[in-house]
Amino acid sequence: MNSKLNIQQRTYRLHGLTRILGSQPADPDVRTTFLASMINPEKAEEEAKKLPLDQQKRNLTVFLRDDGCVCICDYVIKGFLKEAIRVLKSQVKVANGASKIDNQVLITPAYLVFTREGEELDVADGDFELPLRAMTMQGPRVSVTASEVIDTPWELTFTIALLEGEKTARSEALTFEVIETLLSYPDFPGMRWRSVRGHLSCMRLWWPRGPPASRALCARCSWTGGSCPP
Repeated sequence: MNSKLNIQQRTYRLHGLTRILGSQPADPDVRTTFLASMINPEKAEEEAKKLPLDQQKRNLTVFLRDDGCVCICDYVIKGFLKEAIRVLKSQVKVANGASKIDNQVLITPAYLVFTREGEELDVADGDFELPLRAMTMQGPRVSVTASEVIDTPWELTFTIALLEGEKTARSEALTFEVIETLLSYPDFPGMRWRSVRGHLSCMRLWWPRGPPASRALCARCSWTGGSCPP
């Protein structure tokens, strides 16, 4: 812990229970245009260099590669925390929660590498096609999109550094107890963790000091929902 700033760190591991889809446009030009107004240009260029070269001519969404290993960006986890604190606002009672996560939470490393049984993944498991349906002025329209896919089992390990604040009359403090409640948000829809594409992927959480007392562990797989899903 940093005695001056009261920064604490904890490490977590997500275990995938369903497939997860890539979310990055494989074509660097499409990706650069899409992100031009959303993130720092230097960051966008850095991420573009991590696109898999063998996929860049395909109409596909992919995972980035960090030193040849399949990965996602740290902001996927931070984005999930911000969405969870919005949904759970009435329970965690943290005012301006998304802003506090932006200012008080740091996710490391910048690129989270997928592992399977402890081994880093250097290739995705294949492609996954799914239909996209939309209602337009001309009526319903259906198209097909394709993404790189990682099948189960998979894991992601990351560290959260938290600059803890103080409780006020209007807001609870953003603490690790709150963070772990947010990470448990997938408990409600069946331990599902939402990727940036919106495709649902289940996960289970590895707690740094064991699960809270209120969470029973499945004897077969240590899943924190009490028993394994069907």
